[in-house]
Order: sequence, then structure tokens, then C-alpha cells
Amino acid sequence: MWHLILPPIIIVVSLVLLLWYLSRRIADPELLEKLEVARANVGSDAKARALSRKEFLLKLSERSASWFKVASLRIHNFFQYSVEHIRERRKKVQELRRVAENVSASAKERISSVSKPCFPLVEVKGNTGIQNPIGIRSKPNIRGYEGN
Repeated sequence: MWHLILPPIIIVVSLVLLLWYLSRRIADPELLEKLEVARANVGSDAKARALSRKEFLLKLSERSASWFKVASLRIHNFFQYSVEHIRERRKKVQELRRVAENVSASAKERISSVSKPCFPLVEVKGNTGIQNPIGIRSKPNIRGYEGN
């Protein structure tokens, strides 16, 4: 059981002895002057470190802000280019649609103006086999054609 009680007692006694030693050393005037100088240096060092930390954080925030600005400008330029490209394609499609409508309207007018077809109608009769894949015999049966 002593092995459980003895370590805490040793720690408490060593702390008491350390405090007693330090209290005796603080009474020394030479040591007091050294402590005063050290406190002044620590204060100025702490201020210098705080200023350098603040400077670092400001520099970091400035760089990150400029990076975000450049990134947002790149994104803006990309979308601007994409929108212009889509607009150009839409205009081309509209133009092609207008041309196609004009062509189909003129083609309808031409078809309606012709009473008879200008080409003879071919009637395909017979076996469509591998030898004759189109299905036309050697003598096609053409309406209005009575030749050999």
C-alpha cells in the first residue's frame, strides 16, 4: 500500500522545496535586476512577434483576396466567352432556319406550278435478289415508253 501513497507525498515535498528555494533566490538583488531586464526583453519580443504575426496575416489575407479576384475574373471571362459563343450559334441556326424556310417555300411554289412531273415514273417489277439488288430488270417498264 505504501507504493500508492509514497509517490504523491514525494511530489508534494519536492514542490515545497522548490518554492522555498525560489523564494530565497528572489531576495537576491542581482537576480531581481536580471529578471527586470528579461521582462522588458520579453515584452518587446512579444510585441515584435505580435506585429510580425499581424503582418503575416495581413499579407496572407491580401494574397488570398487577390487570388480570389483573379479566379473570379477568370470564371467571369469563361462564362462571357461561353455566352457569346452560344449567342453566335443561335444566330447561325436562326439564319439557317430562315434560309431553309425560304428554300422550302420556293420549292413548294415550283412544285405547285408544274402540272406534270418532269421525269417519267419507273415501275419496279420482279424479283429483288442478290444479283439485282436495285430490283430493275434489264428492260424497265416505263409508263409512256413502248421501246424494246
